[in-house]
Amino acid sequence: MPEKWRSDDDGYTKKGAKNAAVPEELFHKTKNQMFLEMIVGAVNSGNFKKRCVGVDGVFGRDHKFLDSLPK
Repeated sequence: MPEKWRSDDDGYTKKGAKNAAVPEELFHKTKNQMFLEMIVGAVNSGNFKKRCVGVDGVFGRDHKFLDSLPK
């Protein structure tokens, strides 16, 4: 979900999202936030036995992402 669809103050894009039946509970997440959720879900499921994940520089520069990874 593009962040702009939920953050425009002019109401035009929000109205477009509403007309497109985009649920109100759907909101913008960065790719780092989405990937972190996937990693945490995989670890919590018990199906992810390794503790090493390879990522690109965008993830590697995001200290909030790196600090949030399961130990």
